[in-house]
Amino acid sequence: MEEAGEKQSTNSKATTNDTEKKAERERQVLLLARARVMQQLAASQSERYSESRRQALKELDDKLAKLGNGS
Repeated sequence: MEEAGEKQSTNSKATTNDTEKKAERERQVLLLARARVMQQLAASQSERYSESRRQALKELDDKLAKLGNGS
């Protein structure tokens, strides 16, 4: 009986670790995308393109904020 409780505890820890790893991977992907958008914005000479990059940056920041809040 005790072994079953230990296995369940181990499984829930593994699930938590997997969830945390997935969230960290997603955060890293968003940060890389954000860095790329920042480079594109800095290099842009077109106001229309710059505006689209600012919008993309805002969306990435929103996603990062939600991810940081655990949502």
